[in-house]
Amino acid sequence: SYRALEIALDAYFEKLIKAVEQDDMSQTAHMIKTGFPITMRDSQGNNLLHRAAQAGSSNVFKYLLKENSKLITHQNKQRLTPLDVMHDNIKPLLLSLLQ
Repeated sequence: SYRALEIALDAYFEKLIKAVEQDDMSQTAHMIKTGFPITMRDSQGNNLLHRAAQAGSSNVFKYLLKENSKLITHQNKQRLTPLDVMHDNIKPLLLSLLQ
């Protein structure tokens, strides 16, 4: 049924969010490469780059940005971009990518 598929997708998304927040590159890359939509958003409108930025997951942040640079412009329900919610750990990484 559609509901069962929705529940399975939610569980898979939660697993992906956990990998992103733990800066687990191998798990994140595997899940993205096996077809999980990189543009998926949580209930607050945060995409994976928002979640990596909030958690200070620098390796995953860099990976997601390289996979889809447009994620950086997406706004969540509070109209905040990943740059707006960025953890202090990510700022030096972003500056190095821009140079």
